[in-house]
Amino acid sequence: MRGGATGERTWVALPPDIDAIRAADPALGREWRLAVRETLGALLGVWRIEGFTRDGRYALGRGRP
Repeated sequence: MRGGATGERTWVALPPDIDAIRAADPALGREWRLAVRETLGALLGVWRIEGFTRDGRYALGRGRP
């Protein structure tokens, strides 16, 4: 995981246009996909996804629903 998650909320950012990144640089698109998978996978034992922000981030809250 790149960075820590503290407090009651945290966010996992995505690039503004992942489709353009995948088209222009498939290797970089894959790196992004794997990084997001790794980060969310590490967080989901303690955090839950609560939504998605307008600027392209997963919003996570502590605990289980």
